[in-house]
Amino acid sequence: MRTELLEKWMELKSIEDDAKRERVALEEQIFVEYADKTGTKEKLSETINDGDIKLTIKLNRKLKVNDESLIPEGADVYKQVVDEKKLENYKDEEWVSEVWNKPTFTIVRKV
Repeated sequence: MRTELLEKWMELKSIEDDAKRERVALEEQIFVEYADKTGTKEKLSETINDGDIKLTIKLNRKLKVNDESLIPEGADVYKQVVDEKKLENYKDEEWVSEVWNKPTFTIVRKV
């Protein structure tokens, strides 16, 4: 009985992993398809109505330290774990860059 439970769990986990990979590939296609409607990076969220479907694309901005050796003495950021709120104060410095994580999608059918 226990082995059957584990086998079933592994089967479902495999289905879930396959579905997640397929969803991620679709999200990349959707982002490319709607990229011209997402505006600029200053606006981090865009809602697009397409027929009876409402699509919200949220861009996920993140700041990171390029090179810890370039952080000036007295800069109020931690070197091991960067405090993003504090790093925001230094976003225009050469030792900080802006990267973009994968966007977040919310897709709903309008009622």
